[in-house]
Amino acid sequence: MLFRVPLLIPSACARFHHDLLWQPESLLRLNYRNLVHVSDFSDGGHFAAFELPKELGNDIIVAINKMEMQRKQKK
Repeated sequence: MLFRVPLLIPSACARFHHDLLWQPESLLRLNYRNLVHVSDFSDGGHFAAFELPKELGNDIIVAINKMEMQRKQKK
């Protein structure tokens, strides 16, 4: 899905093997111009927060840390 106006805020994407929709990173970067983190999981699906809560939680922390580092570098 392409947005009419690309998102410029820091963004992250976690892709799960059994999810309903999987988009290649090249398409993600068309919409999310400031994509700082992409991760792929060999398990999990649409309800990843229930299926892989620790893995997803750790991935969110990694993404936030990258966003914070990017913010500090811009100062």
